[in-house]
Amino acid sequence: MKHINLYIISLVFLFVSCNPQTGFEKMPEAADLKTLAIDPRLNIKLNYSQFIDSIVYIPLQTSENVLLGANVFKIIRAKQRYFVFDETKIVVFDLQGNYLIDFGIKGRGPGEMVWPTDFVVDSLQNTVEILSRGDWKINQYSLLTGEFIGEYRIGLRANNLYKRNPDRYIFYGEATNSSNKNVLNNLIFYSISDSMLSATLTVPLFLSSFRGNSNNSFSTVKDGVLFMRQLDNNIYCIGDDNEVEIKFRINYGDQNIPMEEDFFKKYKYLSDIMERTDYAVHFTGLYGNDSYLFFKFYLHNIDIITIYDLSNEILLYGDKVKNNIDSGPTCYVVGLYENNLIGTIDPLSFIKHFKTLKRYLGAEEWMKFISSHPNISKVLNSVSPQDNQILMLCYLKDKFRYEK
Repeated sequence: MKHINLYIISLVFLFVSCNPQTGFEKMPEAADLKTLAIDPRLNIKLNYSQFIDSIVYIPLQTSENVLLGANVFKIIRAKQRYFVFDETKIVVFDLQGNYLIDFGIKGRGPGEMVWPTDFVVDSLQNTVEILSRGDWKINQYSLLTGEFIGEYRIGLRANNLYKRNPDRYIFYGEATNSSNKNVLNNLIFYSISDSMLSATLTVPLFLSSFRGNSNNSFSTVKDGVLFMRQLDNNIYCIGDDNEVEIKFRINYGDQNIPMEEDFFKKYKYLSDIMERTDYAVHFTGLYGNDSYLFFKFYLHNIDIITIYDLSNEILLYGDKVKNNIDSGPTCYVVGLYENNLIGTIDPLSFIKHFKTLKRYLGAEEWMKFISSHPNISKVLNSVSPQDNQILMLCYLKDKFRYEK
């Protein structure tokens, strides 16, 4: 797992011109559009104390039949439960980390999926729906029992989804543009009863081979739905009427990636650009609400985390982050719920981290430390290296602060 860092968000308008050579369309701008500037070369060091108040660790229950994969890709908190996605299945835990149910399995039979990539929780309908690539469908399960309810064949190359109501969805994927075969539409509005309704946000065809998995592309806010896609420095807002406007612009200065076909012809994969160029590359997703934004980008194959305090307009980012709240590890963020950044850490890394700290502090200071951090002590005494991941709940400050 790459080290996790935090950045000072800057959001730029990359796809702005209606250029027939690139296929990018000009999108309307929000009246309260914010442009945020990031200089990836600053090599900023951040402390957790700048944006986090406290941290709570919750081990996820482990048993023979409830073993998560090595990586957790997304967590949604809803209905007083954590829905944990490891890119093969959904496992549901209560708020104390106790196992409740699980559903979803790879395969080609009823209730199975070829390549699960995203999921949504419908708290009103009490369902969980998993999107699968390869077989291009949505599998629906009971939120309460885990029972397989049915599937919808959508026939779309979709990576992420957002559910607006029982019949209407928004997909991040690829749909052929009816007026220009050299571009694809990335944002697809879909009805189960009527199939595709409309599509927008074009991308030139030459970019279709430069893909990476995005953990989360949609976030609910009071004005609609925030959306961010790969290789685009904009964050969009989708209104109730499906109108799309640019809400934030990210500007990496001279490290904005050039959206030109001649540039991309030099590389075969997205990883080549991340490793061999000096450009900032976004491809991994967005977590947001009305108080915070969180996403990351890559520079020289190092992941740089960005977090923004919307209320106070304070932007933090950096590639070297220190957990000075409890001297613990930094977390791999996979969710945002109210003022909680939800992260995970594998037990082996957790145990090794505090073993190293114990050696550094010495016996006497370690005893003082562990007595003042009962949650850490409890977790260390209850987990083993083979167990499921540990949830790391980071309670965000009401107001972030800058530090030198």
